[in-house]
Amino acid sequence: MRGVLKFLLLFIVTSIIIYSNGERKEFRGVWIATVDNINWPSKAGLTDEEQKAEYIALLDEMKELNIN
Repeated sequence: MRGVLKFLLLFIVTSIIIYSNGERKEFRGVWIATVDNINWPSKAGLTDEEQKAEYIALLDEMKELNIN
């Protein structure tokens, strides 16, 4: 699961670099810590579906805060 998150982060950063056209635009990001369940998942031993639901809730919250 951590490998997937690292890949996702790398993909996002790479996409930003590649598709940047030189204009200065505002960029807001968020770091979700997975070490020792700091931010996500909330506790060890959750099922895949529970982890997915928590992750989607985090993404929804970030969308409400206009994090792009």
